[in-house]
This record gives sequence, structure tokens and C-alpha cells, in this order.
Amino acid sequence: GVGAAAAPLAAAADGDGVAVADEGLKKAVSNFEIGDVKDKAMVVGGAIKDNLTQGQVGERGEAWAATQLVFLLCILLGGIPVVGDVIFTLSGPGLLLGGVALISSGILELGASTTPFVAPTEGNKLKTTGPYAYIRHPMYTGAIAAAFGFGVVTGSVDRMLLAGLLAIFLDQKASREEEALAEKHVAYDTYKEEVSKFFPALY
Repeated sequence: GVGAAAAPLAAAADGDGVAVADEGLKKAVSNFEIGDVKDKAMVVGGAIKDNLTQGQVGERGEAWAATQLVFLLCILLGGIPVVGDVIFTLSGPGLLLGGVALISSGILELGASTTPFVAPTEGNKLKTTGPYAYIRHPMYTGAIAAAFGFGVVTGSVDRMLLAGLLAIFLDQKASREEEALAEKHVAYDTYKEEVSKFFPALY
């Protein structure tokens, strides 16, 4: 039938395609000369060597080149030599424990005024001492730090991304709280101008 006749034709076509591919490969191999590659490598190597001796030392951007090399080496090695463990400790357990400590100190200082809601409590008192002397929302800063630290400790990219989203959310929530606090306390606007929101001297 038609199918039986088509099968040999398809096989022949496939065979022609393989033959063409083989011929092309043979030509590529025949044109490939080790000597040519070696000569080109020597020319490029010589050019790079000349480039390294050009220009005024200290004005060619050596620091940028060295920093690039350090980054690439660290990526290849899979870490940062010598200080890698220190950085991990500070960015992981350090942030986690520091965040928990900051949350705790914020709660203790705020006392009976502590609430999870945006609206302040009826007996809310403006706190400007303890951690509140340095940042306006120490509990939120602590929560963000602890969340990032926990993400690092557990090696979870998802947790670190969620910590970033938490930071954005808490920033918005804190802004709403401050509107309510400004209505309740005349001195809040002055306090807001003098004290950072989450990170001293930064934000």
C-alpha cells in the first residue's frame, strides 16, 4: 500500500541526511588545524600581555578588575574564604537572635500599650526611651531581621523572599500606625522627624 511504499522513501531520505551531516563533519575536521588554533592563541595571548602593560598604573581601573576576579573566584570556590563563616554567622544566627532580642525589648518597653492592631490602645503612651530612642518600630525591625536570619539559617530562598515581602508589608502597616499615633500624640511628629523608622540613620 501507500504506507509500505512511503517507508523506504523515508528511510532513504534519512540516509541522505546522515550522509550530508557526515560529509559536513569530515570537512570541518579536515579544515581544523591544531597549528592554526595554537597560532591564534599565541597572538591573543601576546595582545593581552601588551594590554596589561599599557596605561598608567593606578589609573586603569585595577581595583575594578581585581574585585571582579575576587567575585569570580568566590563563586568558583562556592564561598568567601576566611570570612565566609563569620558572614554566615552574622547574617544567619546573628540576625535571628538579634531580631528576637529586639522584638522582646520592644514589647517590654511598650508594655501595656502593645497591640497587634493599627489603632493604638486607649491608654497608649508615647515611648521614646529604650529601643524607641533609636528606631520608631523596633518590633518590626526585629521581625524583619529574624525572618531574614531564619531564611539564611535554613538555606531557604523562599523564606528570604517572604522576609522581603514582610518588610514591605510592615513598612506600610507602620505608616498607617503613625497616622493614628500622630492624631493621638501632639509630640509624635517631632519624634518622627528625629528618630529613624526601622534602621538608625538609614531609614
